[in-house]
Amino acid sequence: MIPTPQDPYNNKIPGANDFLAVSQGDFLSDFGQLYNAFVRNHVALDAASSAGDHTNIQFALQGQGPNTNVGEISLYSKSVVKPSETFDSLFLRYQGGQAAGQEVQMTNYQLYQPENQPGQTGTFTFLPGGLILYFGFVNFSKTNSNLDLKPFITTNLIAVNFCTKGTIPLISPWVEILSEQPGLIKTLMGQSFVENTEYFYIVLGNT
Repeated sequence: MIPTPQDPYNNKIPGANDFLAVSQGDFLSDFGQLYNAFVRNHVALDAASSAGDHTNIQFALQGQGPNTNVGEISLYSKSVVKPSETFDSLFLRYQGGQAAGQEVQMTNYQLYQPENQPGQTGTFTFLPGGLILYFGFVNFSKTNSNLDLKPFITTNLIAVNFCTKGTIPLISPWVEILSEQPGLIKTLMGQSFVENTEYFYIVLGNT
């Protein structure tokens, strides 16, 4: 049984001229430190079964994503800074030489609700790979047939889907881009909609 070490890990054991008998206590202390560090997120090495299996994986927070070579990928955590908050997230960086070692945010999805627009209630979230997903309900009318994509950071539309709310199928509308400033898509305009009918929408785009 490995004893509980009393001294911190010493990477200079054994010394250059030490006999094993002299260094035995230090060896036991160092092995005890290694055992205790390993068992924090692994099944203990002396367990009856599954010895050495991971119980959880912890990623030390990085100041920036590490570079990768060709033939390797990196998985790491780092802080994400937003205008109103800072949070930690898990990232994956592709191999070097592929998409310039592009990194992808893998975790910490959050749902955001911008201020509601007339006839529109929506939510959005960010997905890995620079994607933004908008979803919610909209009720088109003669005086308001717009669907605003707030926040206005969408650079390209990937998919737009509508479905009438309720159990009776109705004609689904189609939309066209109403306003687009250089590089950004801000608003979609409903066409062929059934007035005073609420539609569920989901829009996927690039940021």
